[in-house]
Amino acid sequence: MALFTWSDKFSVKQQRMDEHHRQLVSIMNELDEAIATKRGDEVIGSAIEELARCAAEHLREEDRFMEAIRYPDIENHRAIHKFFADEIALLRLAYATGHWVRVQSIAQFLRDWFVHHIFIEDLKYGEFIGETYVRAA
Repeated sequence: MALFTWSDKFSVKQQRMDEHHRQLVSIMNELDEAIATKRGDEVIGSAIEELARCAAEHLREEDRFMEAIRYPDIENHRAIHKFFADEIALLRLAYATGHWVRVQSIAQFLRDWFVHHIFIEDLKYGEFIGETYVRAA
């Protein structure tokens, strides 16, 4: 059962970024489920590595996208992304060193943080896109 279900209300009005967000939410749901059901190390480790890989790709692409649209709050957004990447690194370290309580708490934190990030921070550039197109029309 998914702990978080994607909804169009989370759309940032950019198809590729929305696809990334859906994919990251799906991976985080898989990781939460794997932890909750105490599935094997291999499953949890794979989910963590997939999350790290997809998040890095997304952050790079989102950064390029914000540059392309000349998003005015890009520096703040980059700092927020760095924090997210650092937390994923901590998750990987906690897993690698066998700190299961830490793995669980970081995974939950990442999910909650990411949902908040999409709903608050990423929707800001979605609004910026909408405002820019409305002014240009």
